[in-house]
Amino acid sequence: MGSTQHRNAEWDQLVFTDENSFHMKQVIKRIWKKCGEEYYVTTVKHSVKVHVWGCFSKYGFEKLVLFKQTLNSELMCKIYKNGLLPSVNRWFDDNSCDWKLLEDNDPKHTSKMCKRYKINNEIQLLPWPSQSPDCNPIEKCLGFNEAQNKQTPTYISQ
Repeated sequence: MGSTQHRNAEWDQLVFTDENSFHMKQVIKRIWKKCGEEYYVTTVKHSVKVHVWGCFSKYGFEKLVLFKQTLNSELMCKIYKNGLLPSVNRWFDDNSCDWKLLEDNDPKHTSKMCKRYKINNEIQLLPWPSQSPDCNPIEKCLGFNEAQNKQTPTYISQ
């Protein structure tokens, strides 16, 4: 088998994951008021924050995992159990496929607890280059691209 075939087979077996946070706040940029009329801007000190974890492979996207608590190693292992593994079992149902997980080097992912969970559940990792978050294609999906999330709308329909 040539290197090109091996490379394609490896991409077929990858599962991409990432998590991101979204602040749910309303931003009013323009208002209509009569000349001389006062307008008081209401502000929200602590907007609702929702965290999202997602995964996809060549077989498609799976359900997003939404959570409000701070992500730590224990919660990450629960997400592996309730989000990642059920998705992988649907995608690679024959269990003969050596799928690999692609996730960044976030300390939660590389913690002792998460490493142990991955070893116990036979989750193989694709080596991840440090300081390379843009390598993961999920960064470009589902609004996970932070630069895009912060972009101000240029059209009324946005």
